[in-house]
Amino acid sequence: MRITIERLRTLVLVLGALLIAAIAIFLFISHWRNRAKTIDIPSRLGINITDQSDHVIYTQSHAGRAVFKIDAAKVVRVKDGIATLSDVTIDLYGAEGSRVDRIEGKQFEYDQKAGIAKAIGPVEITLMKPGQAPIIAPKATTHTLQEKSAKSATLTNAVATAETGDIHVKTSGLVFDQKTGVAQTSEKAEFILAQGEGSGIGALFDSQLGRMVLDHNVQLHILHGAKNGSVPVYLEANHAEFERGSMLCHLRNATLTQRDTTAKATASSILFREDGSADKLDASGGFTLSTRKGTPISAPSGHLEFDNRNHPLRGHLDDGVTLDSTESRNDANIKLNRAMHGSSPTAQIVFTALGDLHTAHLERGVEFSSTEDREQGTQKNHLLRHWNSPIADLEFKKDAKGRTNLKSIHGTGGTTIKSESQRTLANNPGPVLPLRIAADDLFGIFNAQGTLDSMTGTGHSLIEQTTETGAHQIAIGDKLDAHFSEDVHVSATKNHMTSLPNSSGISNLDHATLLGHVVLVQTPVTNSTGANSAANHTNSAPVRATAGRAEYEGAGEWLHLTISPRIANGGLEMTSERMDVSRASGDAFAHNNVKATWVNEKSIAEKSSGEKATTSAGLGGEGPAHVVSTEAELRQSTGDAIFRNQARLWQGPNFVSAPVITLNRNRQTLVAEDAPAKSKSNAEPSVYAVFLSASMPKSTAGQGKTTSSQNPPQPMRFHGAHLKYSAAERKAWLTSLSNTSFVTADTGSGHIQANTMELTLLPVGVTNSGPGNEGSTSQVDHLIARGHVRLNSAGRIGSGEELIYSGESSEYTLTGSSANPPKLNDPTRGSVTGETLIFNGRNDSVKVVGPHTSTETTTQK
Repeated sequence: MRITIERLRTLVLVLGALLIAAIAIFLFISHWRNRAKTIDIPSRLGINITDQSDHVIYTQSHAGRAVFKIDAAKVVRVKDGIATLSDVTIDLYGAEGSRVDRIEGKQFEYDQKAGIAKAIGPVEITLMKPGQAPIIAPKATTHTLQEKSAKSATLTNAVATAETGDIHVKTSGLVFDQKTGVAQTSEKAEFILAQGEGSGIGALFDSQLGRMVLDHNVQLHILHGAKNGSVPVYLEANHAEFERGSMLCHLRNATLTQRDTTAKATASSILFREDGSADKLDASGGFTLSTRKGTPISAPSGHLEFDNRNHPLRGHLDDGVTLDSTESRNDANIKLNRAMHGSSPTAQIVFTALGDLHTAHLERGVEFSSTEDREQGTQKNHLLRHWNSPIADLEFKKDAKGRTNLKSIHGTGGTTIKSESQRTLANNPGPVLPLRIAADDLFGIFNAQGTLDSMTGTGHSLIEQTTETGAHQIAIGDKLDAHFSEDVHVSATKNHMTSLPNSSGISNLDHATLLGHVVLVQTPVTNSTGANSAANHTNSAPVRATAGRAEYEGAGEWLHLTISPRIANGGLEMTSERMDVSRASGDAFAHNNVKATWVNEKSIAEKSSGEKATTSAGLGGEGPAHVVSTEAELRQSTGDAIFRNQARLWQGPNFVSAPVITLNRNRQTLVAEDAPAKSKSNAEPSVYAVFLSASMPKSTAGQGKTTSSQNPPQPMRFHGAHLKYSAAERKAWLTSLSNTSFVTADTGSGHIQANTMELTLLPVGVTNSGPGNEGSTSQVDHLIARGHVRLNSAGRIGSGEELIYSGESSEYTLTGSSANPPKLNDPTRGSVTGETLIFNGRNDSVKVVGPHTSTETTTQK
């Protein structure tokens, strides 16, 4: 339904018409009463002298002003002081003869002794249409109306003008008591206006108190705006009273109907100015505007103030204001049903200079709720919305068709908007998707169709929602700028409905921006079923991000973070120049100057509880692992953190560099590899890694004692195409691109080349000789190289199929096959082969174990 103040204005105009009718009766009775006090009409007309007189005219003037004229076709004196006047016309003059009100009746009877005048039969009262001045101007003077016949032409013109007056009153059985000043009738009084007609049963006028009463069945029918097309208006009231002294008109149980709109007031009072214009309307006991489809606005009490043109200026509704609306539409293959309910303890309304609704101020707890059901083809959309704020300011505007719609809504003191949307396709309902927007100060703008278009918020701004996948996300900031689509999940459909301002309406979020101290927390869906549930037990780790700016992208369901963005997911913290977070999955992408720190959550929990850490992050160390790269990707479904474009990771002295580094928090693995474009090409492998080798024990003699200590651990450098580390197995695997490319390792005492290498790391703080004090660094216990192995140690070149390097002994054990046994090429001593060749990096010795013999040959350089 559309609310326009024109309907309220119509009510006031109708009541004004009743007032005019009341004044007409008052004038008639008042002149009769004044006449009875000052003039003995029968004696003046000579009734005591003759029994009958024909066509008697009497004009009364005061201070040079014509007051009234009585024209009777016949006057008959009856015995006992009773006179009868026939075919009587009474003209009541206004200022300067500019207005004439006329009372006509076939017969009047006056009982001088009893002081009672009776109208025998019907009485007609004709009033000119009132202008800015009242019907009887108290200060008006005339210089044109005289009792002399020379001025009769002016009177004649004024009377002719009265005959075209707009308002007529018809009644009968009118009785005036001169002693009490009360005139009344129990008969029906009919009102005829230029734009309509009305009636009432029973009328009473108390001239002493200046009070006019229409007893019951008050009705009025007006064709409002006839020049622009007749619009019927109906008014009914159980009772009406007018107080002339205070210029108050009281109505009881008044009902106004215009088209499908009905206004009801249990008790109402209208205060009029002296010029006849409405000054103020007070309603109590219940005031309602409604349609056949619902009840748009109601309040137990309220008042309206008007200007001197009867245009409303401002109003106040109190004791619980409610707004209700229902709307249905079925066209263009779209079925739409919408309902809205709003409430507030109080409301203050302001109108434009033309009397149109301009603003409304609601306070002390404002609530709006609405539902919308839209059906198009096999798709159905349901939207539930709720607005809550301590204070709300509404602004209204007129559209091209003159309909009043909501322009904006402003909530202060802490405003919250909640919505729930659900889409059903082919009778398969989707999940219910909640959305919450809040701010200390929230300002919403509506489009021409009356739906929410945009919203800005300041102070503790918040956006909270749950996606179709079940991921929950909440983001807060200092300022909010949100924009909405007109339809839920249907972007191609336009909403051309018009109705009561949908002040709580909130449609599908299209895009939004949060500014200043942005904090985002997103909890993805927990994957706790299936064969991989154990491996994915940390999938539900929430994503927490901070930034100076966050932008929601509705179409792609993305959140873009800029201005020093930082994201934390489980044990991973990451910064970059820009981050993109998926609102559906929680996946995140970091761009430019990426920096990350990874700390194993389980290791931290074990250490904080006093337990020995059993797992490690990064490259096997107990401390944090740090990563830098140009791009990064965080995948919630797999637990992968992927760093691209010359990514570098280090954990203490252990280090890895590669085009792509992937950390998996679920499996506790690290993978470093070449870019996919290199694949199995002949390009140079670009994965580099550094691990500490296990420290070697050493003996020191002194003062007759021999002591044992540890040599410091030595860095081992690796180069290959692919590296994988598993914290659970404490192993790392390095591979090449193909059988014709190699992985290399520098141990400090030798250089190794092979197709693949396998490293085994010691637990943190443990050496080959037992627990040590090596801090949080994990060291290489041993290394196994396989495939086309080549060793260069102290100038000697060894080759074979497999090599085992021990960090404790610094020995290289080289083996081969029967067809290709290991070989050693010594520049000084020549070549040697055997079943096994053992190189000692500590003393540069080589042990050769021959086939099928227990004889060992040791050579010393």
